Amino acid sequence: EKEVAMLREQLRLKDVALQERCEVAEMLERKVAALTKARDSEMRRVKLEAASAMSSANGGSVRHGSHYPSHLSSSQGADSARMSPITSVISPRSVASSGFRKISSSEGPGWG
Repeated sequence: EKEVAMLREQLRLKDVALQERCEVAEMLERKVAALTKARDSEMRRVKLEAASAMSSANGGSVRHGSHYPSHLSSSQGADSARMSPITSVISPRSVASSGFRKISSSEGPGWG
């Protein structure tokens, strides 16, 4: 009977640990979803800005299917795109404004 009680307690502890892991996984899924949404939003904003800048530089006309002014060949366009890369799509500011706090290493993975 003592052994049964001990096994039940071990099972209960494993169940609690599993439940905690599920909660952490769900929290991380929500975090990833929010960061993905922020990244996508930032990408749309950057693309609109770029299209607007191209439109201004091109006298107000942007050809569909091309992100480069019509007087540039595609190879020149690729070179100019390489000269000004987007180095970080998700800024620390957008992450901070998404409402997530940094979790300490004792609470979970080291990134967060």
